Amino acid sequence: MGSETRDTRNGMNAGGWARQRAAGGRRVCRRLARRGEVQTTKAAPRQTRRNHACEPLVASLTLRWAKRESVACTPVVATTTTTYASFNPATRGAVAGAMAGTLVSLCLHPVDTVKTVLQMNRGGKRQIHGVIADIVKRGGVRALYGGIIANLATSAPTSAIYASAYEATKVRISPRLSRDRQWIAHCTAGATASVATSFVYTPSECVKQRVQAGQYKHSFAALAGVLRDEGPRQLYRGWGAVLLRNVPHSVLKFLAYEQGKAFVLRRQSLRNGGGGVVAERAVLAPAWNLAVGACAGSTAALFTTPFDLVKTRLQTDSAYAATHASASATRYRGVAHVLRTIVQEEGFRGLYRGIGPRLFIYCSQGAIFFGSYELAKHLFDRPPAQSAVGVGGGARSASS
Repeated sequence: MGSETRDTRNGMNAGGWARQRAAGGRRVCRRLARRGEVQTTKAAPRQTRRNHACEPLVASLTLRWAKRESVACTPVVATTTTTYASFNPATRGAVAGAMAGTLVSLCLHPVDTVKTVLQMNRGGKRQIHGVIADIVKRGGVRALYGGIIANLATSAPTSAIYASAYEATKVRISPRLSRDRQWIAHCTAGATASVATSFVYTPSECVKQRVQAGQYKHSFAALAGVLRDEGPRQLYRGWGAVLLRNVPHSVLKFLAYEQGKAFVLRRQSLRNGGGGVVAERAVLAPAWNLAVGACAGSTAALFTTPFDLVKTRLQTDSAYAATHASASATRYRGVAHVLRTIVQEEGFRGLYRGIGPRLFIYCSQGAIFFGSYELAKHLFDRPPAQSAVGVGGGARSASS
């Protein structure tokens, strides 16, 4: 016997017990494979597939016996497992998007009110400071926050749907595309997210802008008034303009953000000697997130301002008629009519009315949204926990 440890029940040493248990584990694994409960790789040889599929089960059975018998056994197999304790992309995106959207609404609603009043005005030139003075004169500083209840009530669910749809679509499309064609996944996911949110966003925007235009004092009165006087369909007036604005806006915004983020990460990898290779879970520093997000938001806003103007004119048409005695009720008949009328009466420059506040809004919105969005995603993604399982050495952490 000497120093060899034996089990007194049937005279077998520890190594023999380990080998017997390993053989038993492989038999169990083969039975599971026949029932379809263990997946194997078809491209590998049969014996290699069997051994590879059985390794975790064999190690588990052997380790369990070793702990129970409290004996040192001969090492048989060692495996390393990595566990990512995180939400799935859609859930993580929904929670992060809701938090980011609410923060954006709280910070930028007064600027959005100024932009809406500027765009609602037909003909003539109004300066931003004059618009702010008129709004404050009409209802005090609180008037700058007109419609914020409708905005906050829908910003969290809208942003949650938006981010969730984006992440879910990107996850499904990205694996099917090569590295240099990932932009297709970003564009498709951005467009899908805009269409998904438009059903919630359009009525909330209609109610919000009626209050901002001064037609109603608060959001509940605006909702009740629109339903009573104009019918439920009026809440979705301008839905086509919303899609014409939001779909290209999201495509451009996410394309610019993802490409900008990848560019910065590649440059950082080159500077750090990584050869330009970016790790799968690499993240930008918060300052870079703010900068890339601001550039992405302002780029998208610059190209989609005309459609934002069309949307505002359609949704505030009756409000303008109610607050201006010389205006005819509901002048516009659709998107094409709005575009044609603006060009005829105000020129092509009229299509970019309110671009100053809008660029400020979306530059800030991009920085705040993407900065808080990535931070929230990072909070839900705890670092991976690695553990190695070895027979004879028990379970040990990867850092030991």
